This record gives sequence, structure tokens and C-alpha cells, in this order.
Amino acid sequence: MAGYNEKGKIGEKLAEEYLVNHGYRILHTNWRIRRYEVDIIAQKEDFLIFCEVKYRSSSAFGEPESFVTPRKQRNIIKAASSYVGLNRWQGESRFDVISS
Repeated sequence: MAGYNEKGKIGEKLAEEYLVNHGYRILHTNWRIRRYEVDIIAQKEDFLIFCEVKYRSSSAFGEPESFVTPRKQRNIIKAASSYVGLNRWQGESRFDVISS
């Protein structure tokens, strides 16, 4: 059985493949600033997309996306805000959760 981190990497790789196959350009994976992290930063047309990936082998404890807590959401917003500022992004941004 794959360990926790190994499962996470599998989920992120599957999410990357999905995005690429649907016309997204991957800009960064596991982008970090201070203590904040975004799993995938992608671009499609004029949108910058900040993706949180949740991969579970079972939904016995709830659907994967339900584990994106309000605290996690705030941390992703802080990271995204820093990314937008550092890269002087002028277009639209959105937040996606990719779960399996």
C-alpha cells in the first residue's frame, strides 16, 4: 500500500495529466512561499488557476473535496495572492479542487 505522501504524488500526477489533456498549461507544481503551498498552478486562456488536489483511495471518511477546510482555503488564498503579486498577473484567477 502506498504511503500518504506517495498517494498524494500519484493524485497530483493524475491531476496534472487531466489538466494538460484538457488544454491547461502547467506553470508550477507544489509552489511554495513561506509556509503556504499550492499543489498546481496552471493557465488556460486568460485564467490563472490555483488547484488543490485531494486524492483518496476510499470515500469512507467523506468525499476528498470536503477535506479542503476553511483554514486550507485561507492558506491557498494567501499563497495565490503572493503569486499574483510576484508575477504581476493582470488577468482573472480562480481556485479549483481536483479530487478523486
